[in-house]
Amino acid sequence: MPLPRTDDASTVTEQETIVAICGGGLAGLAVAIGLERHGIKCRVYERAPQLRNVSQGMLALQPNGLAALEHIHPDLPTSVAKVVCRLEQTIVIPTDPALETRTLPGLDREKYGTVPVLIQWHQLQKCLAELLPDNIVVTGRSLVYFEERSDDRVLLHFEDGTRVTCQDMLACDGSFSRARQQIIPDDEKPIYFGQLNWNAIIPTTNSLMTVNNTIIIIQHNGQHSEEPRKWSAFLNDCGCGQTFWQLRLVDPERAMAISGSSGRGGLGLKGIKEALRKLVVPSKELLAAIEQTPEEQIFKRCIIGRNPAQTWISAGGRVALVGDAAHAMHPYIGQGGNGAFESASAVIDALKDCKTDFIAGLKLFEATRKRRADLVQRYANLMGCAQSSGKFNLSPDSRTTIHDWIKRSKAAKYLDLPPEEEKMMQEFDPCSEPHVKLIDL
Repeated sequence: MPLPRTDDASTVTEQETIVAICGGGLAGLAVAIGLERHGIKCRVYERAPQLRNVSQGMLALQPNGLAALEHIHPDLPTSVAKVVCRLEQTIVIPTDPALETRTLPGLDREKYGTVPVLIQWHQLQKCLAELLPDNIVVTGRSLVYFEERSDDRVLLHFEDGTRVTCQDMLACDGSFSRARQQIIPDDEKPIYFGQLNWNAIIPTTNSLMTVNNTIIIIQHNGQHSEEPRKWSAFLNDCGCGQTFWQLRLVDPERAMAISGSSGRGGLGLKGIKEALRKLVVPSKELLAAIEQTPEEQIFKRCIIGRNPAQTWISAGGRVALVGDAAHAMHPYIGQGGNGAFESASAVIDALKDCKTDFIAGLKLFEATRKRRADLVQRYANLMGCAQSSGKFNLSPDSRTTIHDWIKRSKAAKYLDLPPEEEKMMQEFDPCSEPHVKLIDL
């Protein structure tokens, strides 16, 4: 793609760093922790003016993600444990009076070595940032493009005119990664799944239906109700005296009409609270949470993902994609953040093992990590499409097998999948679904 120039006299070239990490989200900070721990000097460049001290999002850290965090730094589990809520069961409440409420047990601790935990996004970012020296993260720096030079260096160009030289660059800049656009000029556009989310985090009160160590899932199938549009919702404790709620509209036609398919999300859309009140009338539990949420705190986003990338490595071999930049996926199976930590752990190990040849290290990272990441990404997209269509083509036994494979805490061993399950995931193309479309970056 054509590259803008920033060669005027006003630009400033900073001191060289060994590894530049573009993106100060969860993946970028995790990578920085691991590299610093193993004596590989790095610096993180984050586009936001500062790291977050509040958020409206939550993650469920699964056994594979928790194991990756512990591998990255042994102090991380202890730090994270102070601000989480353990997930020990799930209660499914249908709005259809003809259906019964179900209680599902949590994961088997003996099998997986731990149980999942729920944590606010900004609390997890804070836990990561606290393990880094103060001068590691540079905010207000948004990458425009990079140049791989003949002197075995990479020159990074930022929107503010700053230029940074490094030996290698790790792109942790998310689903709409600029580095990915440059690495793969003919890359497929991001996928919009025809679904829309609203969510918020609010103080826990007695009037909210929350149960300790429990996720409440509310399902509305549109039957026996004046509200015909299908939706699903979460309502749960997310630690630190806070409650998380999320509403996902899975009616593709209605979601597309509301969203405009921008994919970028935003806070406080005027009039959204009244619209959500009408949508969730069948659920008094969710309605109570929405009533207690100030409109300006309601976050809206379109559900966006990607198909597997052709490659994670640049032509010159010194730039690699990590996290959502490499494998953004539908959030249905809750593996976006967990997969990002697996990838962070893998790239740290690869560079640690190839300190004298980082090009070889990035090749090793892709060779050891991409197959598993691609399969999880394909499965997440398949299940996300099934959430809209209601057509789950995999049997319950097959889904159990795949979920077990994904969540195994010894993630570095990359267990093999049964051939039938792997074949189905490899062949699935979300763009073949009528409600799915590609969107512009």
